[in-house]
Amino acid sequence: MRIGVTSLGVSILPETFTRILQDGGYEAQFYPYTKKEGYSKVPFKDLDVLWHVGAFFNFDILFDTVKAKKPSLKTVLWWVGTDILNVANFIRARPKCRECLFRNIDIHVVDCIDFVSELKEKLEIENAWFVPSIPEKPMSVMPLPPSDEFTVASYIPPHRTNFYGYPIIVEVARQMPDVWFHLFPSKAVRWNPKVKPPLPNVRFMPFVEGDEKVEAWSRCSAFISIPVHSGVSITLIEFMQMGRRCISNKKLPHVFYVDEPPTPDKIIPKLKEIMKFKEPDTKASKFYHEEYSPKKVLEHVDPVLEKLSRA
Repeated sequence: MRIGVTSLGVSILPETFTRILQDGGYEAQFYPYTKKEGYSKVPFKDLDVLWHVGAFFNFDILFDTVKAKKPSLKTVLWWVGTDILNVANFIRARPKCRECLFRNIDIHVVDCIDFVSELKEKLEIENAWFVPSIPEKPMSVMPLPPSDEFTVASYIPPHRTNFYGYPIIVEVARQMPDVWFHLFPSKAVRWNPKVKPPLPNVRFMPFVEGDEKVEAWSRCSAFISIPVHSGVSITLIEFMQMGRRCISNKKLPHVFYVDEPPTPDKIIPKLKEIMKFKEPDTKASKFYHEEYSPKKVLEHVDPVLEKLSRA
């Protein structure tokens, strides 16, 4: 079975997924989109399966093109991050476009188990499959910083601050002046060096990737993830694998959960509880290494590809 992986988003997820497929014995290749060539280099006629990561931009045009070139080619759309929210908003404004968007997709896959029911509720898509997205590399357990250097990290893309809870985290920092808050940007949009942080204990951090993460995450004691909508944050998984405690508005094992809407009054008691720990959470680390591993991804991918091969 020849599998082509495509995406219009950040390449790290499809690259990691392709490597997992290859290591699992599948003939797979990632074909990145370029502004100059688009997907013109993708050998659609030579593929058996097209696995597209991310339901954003004009993904329907890609699937229309694929089916026109090779009607027998099987297609998979892997919903990640805020895809469902974005597409639901689009269809609400243009309901007649729904059929065009989905008519050439053979299987829908989600990277968060909660999205199975959400796809059904918001987009009337039945029988979605679950395949987790995982970090590029597993992160080893690391000692916590000293108590007097307690530091909280959060992922805050500068162009979507409200969506990721920036005002809430700043207010938490205001009420906890002895705690450092490190706010990490996205790869696409970094913090403007001319813009100063709002408080002395808040730091706008540089974007980090690859092996840089080990050092950056090691300096942090905890992680806060409170976006308006999201799957299981890759960064949260990395922090959990390193034995850090995490606060999230998503109900996940070993996570300090805050219900909606997240507020400083809900978050601060959780942080104060986390500050009492002197050692990393090895039990949580073990869980997130096992459940978000290449082996686990393949366990979920195998039945999807088996179904496609029988269709």
